[in-house]
Amino acid sequence: MANPWENLKGIAEEFYSGSLRARGLRFGLGFIRGSEVKQQFYCEQRLDYAYSRGDVDLEHRESIARRIVSLTLGVVKRPVVKGWIRVPLIAVIEDVPVIASPDAILVNGDRVEVVVKAFITEKPNPQVYRSDTVLAYLHLAMLHSLGFRVNSSKYYIVRGVKDEVFKALVELKNNGRITESNVKAVRIVYDEVRAREILSWAMAYWKKLRPPKPMPSKAKCSTCPYREVCPYSIR
Repeated sequence: MANPWENLKGIAEEFYSGSLRARGLRFGLGFIRGSEVKQQFYCEQRLDYAYSRGDVDLEHRESIARRIVSLTLGVVKRPVVKGWIRVPLIAVIEDVPVIASPDAILVNGDRVEVVVKAFITEKPNPQVYRSDTVLAYLHLAMLHSLGFRVNSSKYYIVRGVKDEVFKALVELKNNGRITESNVKAVRIVYDEVRAREILSWAMAYWKKLRPPKPMPSKAKCSTCPYREVCPYSIR
C-alpha cells in the first residue's frame, strides 16, 4: 500500500494534469476549495448567489488551484519524515476532489501530531466560529483519506491580531502549547463520525442533492452584496 506522501503526490499529479475532475457538480465545477466549504457554513445562499449570478471567475479559480497544487508537488518531492511542514492538501471527499491549505502540519512518519490554521483579525475579543471548526474537520478528513494517522492529532484554530498570532504560533512550535491570552485558540481532536456528518452535508449541495441553505442574520445580511435580491435577507 502506498504511503500517504505517495498518495498525495499521485492525486496532485492527476489534478495538475487535468484528469482528476468531478462530473455533475453544481455550476459545472470539477473540484471544491476548502474556503468554499467554510463559506457554506457562513451562508450557503450567499455562496450560491455568487456562482449562479456569474460573479466567480472560473478560469481564474482554476489557475489558482493549479498553482496551489504545483506547490504541493514541490513539497512531496522531498517529503518530511519528522517535523513541521506547510503543504497544500488535495484529496477526494465524498467523491469530490477538494483542495485546502492548512497553515502548518507537524508530522512524524505517517502520523500527524499537530495541524494549525491561523486567522488574522483586527477586531477585539476574537472568536472562533463554526465555519472555522468545519474547516478543521475538513483538513483532518483529507489527511485521513490520504493515509495519514490522525486519531490522536491536535488541531489548533488561532484567531487574533497579526503580532499576537505570530507569538502564539512560535510558542506552539517551541513549547507545544499556547498560553498567549490575546488570541483565541481552540484545540480540536478528530472525530471521524462528526467529520463524515459535516462533509456529507456540505458535499450534498455541490452534488445537487439539496438546495442551498440560507443562514441569515442581521450582521451577515447588512454586508451581503445580494441582500436586495435575497428573499431571506434580514434588515
